[in-house]
Amino acid sequence: MKKFRKLISIVMAVVMLVTMLPMVVASAAEAAGELVLNSPVDLLGDGTNYVFTFSPENSGWYVFYSEGESDPYATLMNDSYDEIDYDDDFDGYNFAIVEKLYAGYTYILEVSSMGDDYEPFTVTVEEAAVAESVEIIQEPYDNTVIEGFEYETLDPSGLEIEFTMTDGSKVSWSYDDEQPVGYEYVTIDEGDDGIGHYYIDIICGEAFERYFFTTIENPIESIEYKCDETISYYVDSYGYYDDDLGYYMYYYYIPEDAQIVMNYKDGSSETVDFYGDIYFDVYTTQDTEAWGIGTNYIYVYYLGIETEIPVEILPCPFVNVTLNHTPQTTYYWGDSRYGYIDDYNGKYYLYPNNLSGISFTVEYADGSTQTYTEDDFEYMDMLDGYSYELEVIVCDAVGDYKTAINYKGYRIEYDIEVVETPIAGIEITDAPDNYVYDGYFYPVFDGAQITLTFKDGTTKVIDITKENTSYDCYYSRFDYVFTDGEYKVYASYNYTDEDGEFYTFSCLGYDYDYFGIEFEDVFYVDYVEFENIEHDRFDAKVVDIFGVVREYSVDAVGSFEADGYFEGYCVTEDGLLYYSILETDSYYEIFFMGEYYEVPREQSLLGDVNGDGDINIMDATAIQLHIASIEELDDSAVSRADVDKNGNLTIMDTTFIQLYIAELIEEF
Repeated sequence: MKKFRKLISIVMAVVMLVTMLPMVVASAAEAAGELVLNSPVDLLGDGTNYVFTFSPENSGWYVFYSEGESDPYATLMNDSYDEIDYDDDFDGYNFAIVEKLYAGYTYILEVSSMGDDYEPFTVTVEEAAVAESVEIIQEPYDNTVIEGFEYETLDPSGLEIEFTMTDGSKVSWSYDDEQPVGYEYVTIDEGDDGIGHYYIDIICGEAFERYFFTTIENPIESIEYKCDETISYYVDSYGYYDDDLGYYMYYYYIPEDAQIVMNYKDGSSETVDFYGDIYFDVYTTQDTEAWGIGTNYIYVYYLGIETEIPVEILPCPFVNVTLNHTPQTTYYWGDSRYGYIDDYNGKYYLYPNNLSGISFTVEYADGSTQTYTEDDFEYMDMLDGYSYELEVIVCDAVGDYKTAINYKGYRIEYDIEVVETPIAGIEITDAPDNYVYDGYFYPVFDGAQITLTFKDGTTKVIDITKENTSYDCYYSRFDYVFTDGEYKVYASYNYTDEDGEFYTFSCLGYDYDYFGIEFEDVFYVDYVEFENIEHDRFDAKVVDIFGVVREYSVDAVGSFEADGYFEGYCVTEDGLLYYSILETDSYYEIFFMGEYYEVPREQSLLGDVNGDGDINIMDATAIQLHIASIEELDDSAVSRADVDKNGNLTIMDTTFIQLYIAELIEEF
């Protein structure tokens, strides 16, 4: 099967090359010659390094640029092959290099395509207009710097410029936007003259301007922390134990409504939000000394002035803890779900995080109690809003061990058992021969069969179906989980330089590396069209370089949200496909088949719940029906309905819409 697929790949490659032969031959011939002014050269992204020469008839500014589906980069050199400039990805171009060249000299442009995407692109050289002079239209918002902190307070924000180009045209530029001017970016260099004068140099093309800032004395006398909320943590319950330091390190979080009062030397004061426009340095002394029970401090520092934020470490609130039911007490030596074997010392480092069945009751000094079960333990090691820690056990051999949960300064100890795996072997039986997957897809194991062989000689067969397969999805990867209700087999993708690509199947501490799946790059995408984009699904039409069309209805079967991205997996006829979506106000950024695509989206009108283009009483009614669970809104409607932007739909959203309709407020 593998040889047949490779033969097909070779035949397709030959067909592709024959189809593109006229273009390739022409490109190769032009690549060996000289670039002609204003004459684009057609090239192909096949991994070739193209070398051109260019001899300008007149001295002046010229730009070399590339456009197209491929992604090349370029280096401009003199005739001694000394580098003059290099560029990759300039604004809307694959590359753009602008330089002043001189008549009578020959220049060399080396263009390198990124790989073998076989996408077309062009290379062009043209005369260019560059900035010739500069006029400052608006000075920075703050044109002062503070003595002793000059570079920390030198801020060109607000600077607006008008450049006069060599062709006489005018181009406006703003420091806050930092857009290019022609084929160049504007350079802002900070400097000082050595005698107390600080400035920025504005450089672009032939234009140069130096702008001086005024140095002033530090106007701040003191700063004060202001917040109604007290920062407090129970002992050993919001951080981690640092083995190197030998004590507990606390995370710390300053409340969102915290403020800093700036007291000035002239007697005035100003209150600013801690999380506002001003950046404050924040630190603690935990790197050198442990926080103890009682008052500790976070330090806020700004322009040489410091203030303290008190942090209360509270003693354990429990007077007693009763363990009603211990969690699963049996672990299997080497089980990769719960730890790893250190090849160097042969020990098994066990993280006993299977809390199935646990139940314990805490008793407070006032006699009240609270019982926790496994359902109360949250993701990221949180329990009831506070961190808990599971002790890692270093296992020398199978046997009985003690472990503990550390929570709010109380150590809840219990016994666990580490035993040998009962599994003697794992075999993939009745799997389709030689799975071949493109780099975009992962295999679907439906229809395959796993046979477990036990040390007592018995066997267990797990037939893999959609119903008994699940996926653990997290941070751009996933694991397969197959089960017959009694045993679970986990499969994870692996790759090593020595062994290549394979999947590791694990059950009760026994691992089996399966090499029956092959990976080949056979799918060259030309372009993709997206439709019906939602938070967890979309439709995509994919056209490859041969013109073959594939259509996918992408619907997540496993998902994870991280850093604003919604990550998911869907099952297609070609295999499991990973994707992610980042949703902004103006576009979707979709990672699909190994590439990022930016898809514009229609601007939704905040408050227009029913999407009819108008904000009226029907929108307020729609929210009320949703809150009452009579007519549920979809995700996009919920987003438009959340006019107070607090992440929840409440009666306040209805009230704000009614105020807007009555023209008592102008915006949300």
